[in-house]
Amino acid sequence: MARISLAAATQEVASRDPVLANLVALVGQVGYPPRSNMGHFGALVRSIVFQQLAGAAARSIFNRLEAACNVFS
Repeated sequence: MARISLAAATQEVASRDPVLANLVALVGQVGYPPRSNMGHFGALVRSIVFQQLAGAAARSIFNRLEAACNVFS
C-alpha cells in the first residue's frame, strides 16, 4: 500500500464529505506531534516492557533501561 501524507488524506476526505470539508475549512489541516523521539526500536521495546509488567514497575524498568542503553532518545 502506498503511503499518503496526512494533508493529502485530509483533502481527499474533505472532497468526499461536505461536513468534513466545512470542518477542515474552519479548523485547518490536522497536525499531530510524534508520541516520542525514541524511534521504532525504542517504541517496540517500551511496548514489550509495558505488556509484561504493571504500569509503575514497567515505567521504572524502562527508564532504567533507557538510561543504561542511551539508544532510545
